[in-house]
Amino acid sequence: MQHTFILSLLTLFSSILFGQQTILIENVTVIPLHINQVWEEKDVLIKNGKIASIGQSNDDDLFDDDIKTIDGTGKYLLPAFADAHAHLPKEEALEPYFLMNLMNGVTTLRSMKGEDWHWEIEEDFPMAPKIILTAPPISSRTTLSEFEIFELMDSYNEDGYDYVNIQGVKDKATFDHIVEASKEFGLELVGNCPSSVGISQVCRSGVYRSIEHLGGFFQLRDFDAIVKAMNLTVARNIYHCPTMEWYYTEQLDSDSLRSREGTKYIDSELIRRWDNKLVMYESDFEEEDELRAERRKKRKQFRSRKNLLGALYRQGGKLLVSPNASRPYVMPGYAMHQEMLHLANAGISNYDVLKAACYNLAEMEKETNYWGTIKVGASPDLVLLKKNPLRDIENTKSIEGIIFKGKYLSKRNLQRILEKQLEPEEEVEVEETPSTEEDDGNE
Repeated sequence: MQHTFILSLLTLFSSILFGQQTILIENVTVIPLHINQVWEEKDVLIKNGKIASIGQSNDDDLFDDDIKTIDGTGKYLLPAFADAHAHLPKEEALEPYFLMNLMNGVTTLRSMKGEDWHWEIEEDFPMAPKIILTAPPISSRTTLSEFEIFELMDSYNEDGYDYVNIQGVKDKATFDHIVEASKEFGLELVGNCPSSVGISQVCRSGVYRSIEHLGGFFQLRDFDAIVKAMNLTVARNIYHCPTMEWYYTEQLDSDSLRSREGTKYIDSELIRRWDNKLVMYESDFEEEDELRAERRKKRKQFRSRKNLLGALYRQGGKLLVSPNASRPYVMPGYAMHQEMLHLANAGISNYDVLKAACYNLAEMEKETNYWGTIKVGASPDLVLLKKNPLRDIENTKSIEGIIFKGKYLSKRNLQRILEKQLEPEEEVEVEETPSTEEDDGNE
């Protein structure tokens, strides 16, 4: 027995991703992002997943029976988006999670809580975005000796993790041991700014690459100290991933959360758990006025966070983009566009918002010759927009399609795959060679 929808999906995945296309996008406006320019009316040729030329195509380019030609007139081509603070769901929820991201132009995820089975994801899931794996987090509840810390970091290095995630540390001595081990094994740290250490020591450690959630600044009460800390992160080339959307949802009422775009693609059981959390939260307030007052407080706190972000940008702080879709009704993929809007509302130029969302993670990874930009010889994923995102950052939602793993996928086709996957399962008999093992239909 086999599930019809599984067979259909495998057929779709095979036809879409097995092999690469020669793709010609004609007469498109290119936003390359490694330089502050816009190239109008260009033909972009992609062969074997790499950008072969940017300019005007010639007859020699077109001698390919399998060429996919896309009319880019009036459209905008830029590197695909990178979510720099992702939390991967359980294995059974991965496929819709990935598709929701791809539909919204997100083709790179930096996973903040790596697990052993994550190493097999890109091989097992054809629609998996590029995944940058961060090791399982170290928290303030983690009690490790100096020897155990070195053993742990050695194992992370052997496993091949890109970064080690610091959620917190027990004390300054523990942090010093982690830093020493990081240097020993060539591992870099990312994550929160531990309150037991402070942002100055985090910056001076020499091994921190990104600070999440604007951590460290809110411990400082003096504005001069905040500016000094901002300048120190700039001097030490530390990136910031502010995750504004995660905080923004605290001020929204239940009806606003439940009506958010993308909700229809979320598993009903997860929706039920989210709603239970909302009910439990609201039940903590005896009167409706108390709940409204709490939301006003959250709005005020969010404005302070937005002002801090704007100040960090004006000081030259380097930014990454992620909505941190780990809170109820922060929708994978969809929330990236809301996060970019938060950055724009903080006074960040639309160009620099796009650079933070598309380019900066590749820059942090030292891989801008390969992805995160549009230049000859690079092999980036790309997103094709119907409207100009430099004019209005909300135009990042006007996605017509993406170039993903060397193939062109329209948003409509991705949506069709996702909706097909979410259809109720039906079983049909399929003739097959008898097997000694029962096939449960799981891939």
